[in-house]
This record gives sequence, structure tokens and C-alpha cells, in this order.
Amino acid sequence: MAQPIVNYRVNPSEEILALSSTQRGLGAMTQPNPGMPNMMDGGKSSNPFSNAQIERNSLLSQQNLRQNAITAQTQAVADARGQARNSVSTQSTLESRAQQYMNQNLANRIEASQTGGAGLIALNSIMEGPQRAKFVNDIAVSKTMAEPAGEAPELGLMMKMMNA
Repeated sequence: MAQPIVNYRVNPSEEILALSSTQRGLGAMTQPNPGMPNMMDGGKSSNPFSNAQIERNSLLSQQNLRQNAITAQTQAVADARGQARNSVSTQSTLESRAQQYMNQNLANRIEASQTGGAGLIALNSIMEGPQRAKFVNDIAVSKTMAEPAGEAPELGLMMKMMNA
């Protein structure tokens, strides 16, 4: 026995509208697929006789995964920046402590010396007084004289001008 041919469309007027538009010369305006009613779209959200909660929860969990992936990227960048700042801060702290220790050690040695830092006091008075220019010039000339032979003699003058 042959199977009957059944049209599963709910509303035959959808096909008739497309044919009617074609006869009037509006065939280019019709969609190639006349579509289907909401009840037949396969989703439970548009079907009034089914529970859409399971499908909705699944969609929300997928959205949650996507948003967590996006947030994870920005958090990874922020974490890397924080670690870089932390390492720079740690290194700066170590360098600062080393410099403080050296300064403190130097101050202790100066205080413990027999002269009590009299040489530094004398040097400071020269550098802060009117003899500064002569003292800097003498150092520049001494440096030039101590250089190996073959150097240009005008280096002493250049050093004097740079240190003045």
C-alpha cells in the first residue's frame, strides 16, 4: 500500500501568498523559504506547550563560560602587570637598602677614624668656598698629566670648561 503524501505545513496560505506574488510580477520580493511557525522552529522557548527552563539554563551556562573566558584574559594581563610591578619594587627596595647600608657603614667608619672626618670637612669647605674653581681646575690638570703620552694637550682645557 502506498504512503499518502501529506503536506506538513500548518498554514497553506504561506505558499499561496508566494505564488500570488510571483503572478503579479513581485517574485523577486518573495523569500525563497516561506518560513515556519514558531511552534515548529525546534526551540522550546517559542513552544508554548513545553518547559524551556532546561534549554534556557544551557544557554546561560554557555554564556557564562564565554564571559569567564573574556574576563580571564584581562585578569591574566592585570596579574602579569602586578607581578612586574612587584619585581621592580622588590629590586628597588634591595638596591635602596644596600645604598643605605653602605652610607651608614661609611658614616660609622668616618666617625670611628682618628681624625673624625676632618678631611671631609676640609674638602667640603673648599668645595663650598671661593677656592672651588681653582681646586676643580687643579684636579682636571692632574688628570690630564696622568694620562698616557699621545693624548691631545687641549684635554686639560676641555676638562676645565666642562667642570666649571
